[in-house]
Amino acid sequence: MLKITPYIGIMVLIVSIGGIFYPKLGYFLLLVFATLMIIAPFRGRWFCGNLCPRGSFVDFWLAPISRKVEIPSILKSMKIRIPIFILLMGFMIFRIIVYTIIMASVFLMLRLSAKKRNRILLVITFLLSAVIFYIGVAKKVPEQQELLSIKGKIE
Repeated sequence: MLKITPYIGIMVLIVSIGGIFYPKLGYFLLLVFATLMIIAPFRGRWFCGNLCPRGSFVDFWLAPISRKVEIPSILKSMKIRIPIFILLMGFMIFRIIVYTIIMASVFLMLRLSAKKRNRILLVITFLLSAVIFYIGVAKKVPEQQELLSIKGKIE
């Protein structure tokens, strides 16, 4: 372990909290991944134990204050882990498909809007992307409707 390893974890906090106010801090992750790709072929997982900011944060900052509770055996069983894994992968695939369709719709709108004869396709594409957005995102946020109704009452 390097002498600097315990302090690298602070960068996780800086990027996570500072990134809210200055999003360009996210480019720091490119540096981390580039370092990993350069070092890994020669030193294996040495990076993970010595230079990884997330590992340093967990090992040196969170581990001392954790409760060190044993993971329940039910969560270790494959009967629970496999359905959870499949569920999470399903959510990820759904999001990828929905956002791919939305981006394709936006691309088609930009491409077709220049041609007058394709106005009807533009309208259909826009409506399709709006419906998909509503199903995928807006319908899942009932709190937003409550906030809008409260805002209407205040005004």
